[in-house]
Amino acid sequence: MNGAEQLETYLQNLSWVSADFKLSPLKGGTINHNYKLQSDTDCYLVKNFVGEEFVLLTRNDSFALQRKLAELGLAPEPVHISDDDLIHIEKWCEIETLNDHMFTADLHLPLLADSLTAVHNVSVKVDELPLLAQWQRYLNRIEKDQSYWQQRINNTAHLWMQAKRDCFCHHDLAFEHICLSPKGILLDWEYAARSNRYFDIANAVLVNQLSNKHIKLLCGYYGRQNGLSEASVLRQVIGMLPVAQLTADLWYAAAEQQTD
Repeated sequence: MNGAEQLETYLQNLSWVSADFKLSPLKGGTINHNYKLQSDTDCYLVKNFVGEEFVLLTRNDSFALQRKLAELGLAPEPVHISDDDLIHIEKWCEIETLNDHMFTADLHLPLLADSLTAVHNVSVKVDELPLLAQWQRYLNRIEKDQSYWQQRINNTAHLWMQAKRDCFCHHDLAFEHICLSPKGILLDWEYAARSNRYFDIANAVLVNQLSNKHIKLLCGYYGRQNGLSEASVLRQVIGMLPVAQLTADLWYAAAEQQTD
């Protein structure tokens, strides 16, 4: 029995799923297989986790956090998680994201700044991001060039240790995770934690491959929304870029090792 068949068997035993449900695979997902579930007139997104996650937030904690964020209008509403944490089901959203539109600074950058501001203003009790432990977890999965990675960690760790970690952060605000419709919805909260706002912005800069010009514009938008000067925001984002870059590089190296 393959993974899809096992998932279908599981869904058949859920009392709220209709007997004639339809399960359709979706593209995407590096640590999970995604499906659209149609049950009577209702639709859901099903995430079936099949690989090791490189995040320290447990899936149960992630589910509980997403439920709180859904109440604030920031996330799709989760409805079910399996006892083994491998199946996550949330209400289906017909989404339109920033990634569905050709990049224009006037559209994408203000909305990215809006999204970062909305996240950073959320008052929710979450653990601090244990970034150094997360780096070590990634490193433990990498077989090659251990001394190279360890040297980069040694050269970068002080930047993180000196940073304030007093703000709720998303850590993966790619344009494909920012919805134009439903308005205000943000996707993929698996990396959310209490952290440093400028590290969060730096992650968004990297994942969206922003140019120096666009980094400055983003910092200007964010600064004006939060009563901060563009120069101050830009300086601190640049200071966090090495931390964000190392985190991304370690993640990709560990993920590549897993898929080899």
